[in-house]
Amino acid sequence: MLTLPEKILFVLATLVSLYFTYKGVMKIVGHIASGQGKVDWSLVWKRIGDLIVKVALFQPVFRLRLGPSILHALIGWGFLSFLLINLADLIYAYTGWRLLDNTGLFGDIYRLIADVANIAIIVGILAMAFRRFVLRPASLFTRETTLLHPKARTGIMRDSAIVASFIFVHNAARFLGESFNLALAGHADSWQPSISAVSQFWAGVDANVLVAGEHIAFWLSIGAVVAFLPYFPYSKHIHLFFAPLNFALKPERKSIGELYQS
Repeated sequence: MLTLPEKILFVLATLVSLYFTYKGVMKIVGHIASGQGKVDWSLVWKRIGDLIVKVALFQPVFRLRLGPSILHALIGWGFLSFLLINLADLIYAYTGWRLLDNTGLFGDIYRLIADVANIAIIVGILAMAFRRFVLRPASLFTRETTLLHPKARTGIMRDSAIVASFIFVHNAARFLGESFNLALAGHADSWQPSISAVSQFWAGVDANVLVAGEHIAFWLSIGAVVAFLPYFPYSKHIHLFFAPLNFALKPERKSIGELYQS
């Protein structure tokens, strides 16, 4: 799907992104390594079952505030499903071969999941952004009496805006790109009902315009991921990675009896 110059440019952009992402991750690793004690990696294998359940079901998220928790879960489940979807989009961009269109029933069902996930993420992130930036509930802000660096208050809001914008652009562009592709093919896809419905708006649009739109949508969608990666280690949303890791590696607390015996 991509032209040769686009393929080369995307590879170069990805390499630059991965380099700066690596630098950010290593800075975090350095901070952690400067502390006392050593990580007991054997704990991961003991807790792998519980870890998969907690991550897959987002159990900790549902402890408080059911409404926002559901919105968080919609975004999280959508992103988990998008790991394969983004890979399929990359394969298509470089080879013109559509993975999920050529893997039988599995691909059909996954395209349906992608269609639902796309809508769920867009609705979820718009609702969460409206809640944070318009409704502004007190639970999302620190008290004025809390000791906090002056730049931290604005930094938290800026970080939320950056992450919300990334999520929206990535998913909205991917949704539009798929609708352009269906319009080019000239038929609907029953396994992508929402995208098929939108593709009807492009009926009669010049094929060259649709091709250009598909290319732009790819760069906005996958390009947003490449652009966001170096920022991720500096975002408060790094907890999406470190929370499961913390659960997997946190030493078990000893009972009072065990403490006396040690």
